[in-house]
Amino acid sequence: MSELSNQASSSRPGEPDHPRRIPLGRRLLFYSSPYILIALLLLGIEGGTRLFLPHISGLEVLIQPAALRPDLAEHIDESIFMGDPLLFWRIRPNVKQAIWNFTVVSTNGQGVRHAGDIGRKKPGSFRIVCLGDSVTFGYRVPLVFPEYPTGYDPALQPYALVMEKELREANPGKEIEVIPLAVPSYTTYHGLNWLRRDINYLKPDVVTACFGWNDIGERVQSDRQAMPNDWLRVNARRLMLHSQALTHLTRWRQTRKTATSAPAPHTTSRRVPQDEYVANLLEIARLAQSHGAKPLIIGGIYRDSVENPGEAALMKQYRDALRTAVQANGVPFVEIQALAEKNFPGNANAYGEAVHPNGYGHFLMANELLDYFAAHETIKPLNVPKKP
Repeated sequence: MSELSNQASSSRPGEPDHPRRIPLGRRLLFYSSPYILIALLLLGIEGGTRLFLPHISGLEVLIQPAALRPDLAEHIDESIFMGDPLLFWRIRPNVKQAIWNFTVVSTNGQGVRHAGDIGRKKPGSFRIVCLGDSVTFGYRVPLVFPEYPTGYDPALQPYALVMEKELREANPGKEIEVIPLAVPSYTTYHGLNWLRRDINYLKPDVVTACFGWNDIGERVQSDRQAMPNDWLRVNARRLMLHSQALTHLTRWRQTRKTATSAPAPHTTSRRVPQDEYVANLLEIARLAQSHGAKPLIIGGIYRDSVENPGEAALMKQYRDALRTAVQANGVPFVEIQALAEKNFPGNANAYGEAVHPNGYGHFLMANELLDYFAAHETIKPLNVPKKP
């Protein structure tokens, strides 16, 4: 009886009817339905692109247009390289004894030429990070010919790994890592961006940096102009690298722009102008110091001033400007005397060609750096191996 009276009282004439409350789940579905439809549309476009259009490598898009970065496309191929949203190209992880440009290349899980993966730094361990280009990477070290893929000396290693081996032998039981953060064709612009991104994770005790030949290269645009590193464009590239639809769209826009644009002017720029080169290396040193690491800037190496006098003069000009700046700022600086131009032709047996040291040259470079560390107590309290 009371239930009937309640029903009657709820529908008395003249009183407004209260609308029935829509459940929360149905309301959420209603408001989110446009976004769900957009997501389904984007997934359909992505799926259709992957199904019906040829695959395009993100690396192929990032190093285009070739007019801006000539010589890179032919050297930076998919055999060992992949795209990177910040650095544009990097070495693939987990490469096992691949042969690239007469070089035997193996990498760890982070795409670095190092035997072990780079984890969080353990208490009591010592870590040296070596920033660099193809010199530090160890171009053609060890040297191998594709027709004889096993005919190389595995004892020949880039200078960072030579230092690691010698330091571990001189400090048994101590965990020591010397990590080469180095990729062919990198400049100081890449090195600074890489260190900024990863220094908090790496927590190095020492940071070395050795750049030069790529920085003086001529391009239509400088690296800073051609590879902007602002947050928005880095993340746009990151999204593109995960989407074939966006990769195809970017490639189409590049092709259309190239077809409709006027011929490029004949003006050129250094990949890294001299003042930026010096500023980048000073900033690498400052960044290392601000994170508790000792910096060491290494003057760019070059074999001689005879074969290509103009290029040699530029290398010297950049090196001289760098030396003046680091000395004025109290930044540690070293030049590898065994590989210096003044020692040519006596240094010829330490080079593969004018730019890159061979296996013996890397051995000399490692030992000069260890001598510097010992003389300046850079890696104290480690024992530095004594030379006979």
